[in-house]
Amino acid sequence: MKIHLTGAVWHADISGHMKNAFEALGHEVIFFDERGSNRFERFKKIWLRFSRRPYEVDDRFRARASAEWIASVTECKPDLIILEHAVNILPAAVEKIRDLHIPIVYWVTSPPDLLQSKDVLLGVYFADHVMTIDRAWMPLIAHFTHGKIVHHLPLGGASENFFPIAESTKEFDISFVGSFSPQYPDGLLRAYFADRLPKDVRVGLFGHGTGYWAGRCFPAIKPLIRTEGHVSVEKLNEIYNKSEIVLNIHSTGHRTSISSRTLDASLAGAFQLVDWREDLDVLMPQGTFQSFKTADEMLALIGKWLPDRALRAAKAAEARAVVIAAHTWKHRAETLLRLAGVR
Repeated sequence: MKIHLTGAVWHADISGHMKNAFEALGHEVIFFDERGSNRFERFKKIWLRFSRRPYEVDDRFRARASAEWIASVTECKPDLIILEHAVNILPAAVEKIRDLHIPIVYWVTSPPDLLQSKDVLLGVYFADHVMTIDRAWMPLIAHFTHGKIVHHLPLGGASENFFPIAESTKEFDISFVGSFSPQYPDGLLRAYFADRLPKDVRVGLFGHGTGYWAGRCFPAIKPLIRTEGHVSVEKLNEIYNKSEIVLNIHSTGHRTSISSRTLDASLAGAFQLVDWREDLDVLMPQGTFQSFKTADEMLALIGKWLPDRALRAAKAAEARAVVIAAHTWKHRAETLLRLAGVR
């Protein structure tokens, strides 16, 4: 089967993982960057800065990407069309492609109440099948589906990238890898939890924005910073393997869903402490992950689990087996095709 898959290359590479999964299942995949090929990003930023009609300017550029998308789909003649985080593909383009009578799947993988996500909500109206990673977003999405069911399709884990490394030396008692964004509450929340970590253990913080928070509200985290910026997949797998405990703090946009990071760390064989999301108990056997809702609960779990390496190893192995059995990207690709009524 030929699949036309549209997504954002920067958006946790969700589309990239799904592309690999579909290809592993024997399908041909044509990937389209939802920004289009001629992005003119620098010119766009200048124009937006001086324009009194920023949304109209933005739509001009998005119309260009949408025209390229229509041309790509028309030329490809796929058996299935999938849009994932396609905020730059205008609803009118999705409506026009319906004339080709090819099944369209719209998979909402980012909060539908953010900037420009209005066009995601309008776009799902013209899709044949609508899916989302987070069940808390369903009521809003359902307003625009014209009665179609909104299916729950969670994120997956990359078993090809994350795996145990034999005889890894534990360099960190606790590590955290992720964005400490200065612009969003995610960064504040993660810096707050990092600031509360015990001062007598080896802590490693990795991610964009750590220096921002260390220079303002949380100076105590400055000596804990190991890398401020991008961490490669290979390095990330090493960090997970070199950590006694991996701390996992979700973005505030995840209301019920669990991040790919949760699944990837488990595939690497790491023991995790995870801030609670409902899907931890919906998708996993009860107790697969040790979760917390407050900083005090986090500290209590660290005190309980850090001294007992054998027990942590057993729980980590249990979590890894669960993810391998049911929560890889291949599982998600198979589920998407089943929900869309194709194979």
